[in-house]
This record gives sequence, C-alpha cells and structure tokens, in this order.
Amino acid sequence: MYSYFGKGRSNTDFASEKYINVNNFGHIEKAKNSNICREHGRTDFQLIFVSSGKLVIKEKSAETIAKSGDICIFRPGESQKYGVENEETTYHWIHFSGKGAEEMLSFFKKRVYTVGEFPEFENYCRMIINEFELDSMYSNLYLEGKFITLISRIAKRIFKSEKEIKSLTKIRPALEIMKSECHQRRSNDELAKMCGVSKNCFMKLFKETTGISPQQYYQNH
Repeated sequence: MYSYFGKGRSNTDFASEKYINVNNFGHIEKAKNSNICREHGRTDFQLIFVSSGKLVIKEKSAETIAKSGDICIFRPGESQKYGVENEETTYHWIHFSGKGAEEMLSFFKKRVYTVGEFPEFENYCRMIINEFELDSMYSNLYLEGKFITLISRIAKRIFKSEKEIKSLTKIRPALEIMKSECHQRRSNDELAKMCGVSKNCFMKLFKETTGISPQQYYQNH
C-alpha cells in the first residue's frame, strides 16, 4: 500500500473562517485490509473518489459500497467508518472547510454517487504538490480556485448521471420489447405508447440514453 498526504500528516482538522479552504488532500494506492474509524468524524468535510476497487462504508444500520467510479462525502461531525477488504483499492480524498462549503455541497443528498472515470479528481490529488509550495499564499489560492472548479464538475457529473437513469427508466419497456422481438420492428408510436410518453418525447429520450435513434437501434441488433 502507498499513501500520500499533500500537506503532510500534521493536524489539518479544523473549520476555516474563509469562504473555502482546502485543509488537506492525498491518495491511498493499492490498499488491502485497512480501515479508518473516526467515531465522531472530523470538524471539516471529506470527499473521497474511488478510482479502482471498492470502499466499504459502515453506516449505522447497513453497509454502503463505494465502487470504482464512485464519489462519497462526509460532513462535519458525521461518523467516518470505512475501509478496504481483500480487493486492492485506490482512492483519493480531500478535506476542506469554510463558510461556503455547505452551500457548495448542497446538491449532495446521498452518501455515494456514481460519476464514472474522473481524472480531474485524481489529478488534483496527485499533481499540484509537485508544482507549488503549499506554504505560500499563491499556492493556497490556486488550490481553492481549482477546488471550486472541481466541485462544479462533480455536480455536473451527478446531475447528468441522474438524468440518464431517469431517461433509461422511462424507455425501459420499449427497450425490453425491442430486444426480445428484434425481428419484429415496432413503430415509434407503438413504442412511445408502451412508455406512456409522446412520440417526440420518446425519440428524444431514446437518443439521449442510447446515443442512437430507434431505427438505428433496430439496424444494429
């Protein structure tokens, strides 16, 4: 296992009075059979992105799995109990605080979201330390500016993912028929009626979800 702490291992658990402050960041690579247990959490926020493997998060009543491509958040004072079992896992983390932190993270309603491949998060945690001295004012401004941009990227990924899931749910009846009756082509009107939407809405949702039109889908299958 290899671990890296951008601002070292000194105590960075505090609530900043600034609008946003990056308290620390880093990554844990190829971890196995390791656990973090902060019964009473921390004073600041923590974002974690799992780039490979899976992270097991122990909640009060159940376990939540954050798999490769997932991002999760812990707010101040929340119990932080998570770990890696037998599967090698690499994850990246950021501790942050500030007066604007809760407002910026207001779109987080769940513990874990899927965002897919996310090199921006990994690069943030890996590369900045190699280019800037962290004890300078410029470095902190750079970290904070990049972090605000990163949060906006996360929000965009989450909203896009949720929209795609909703679209897929709506057109699923048509997709199932199209797969099971691949030799019998149904009209867009028929397919739209199965999904309970208008023809134009169906065609739009289908293209958004699959990247192709119903006619092209039939041709490909």
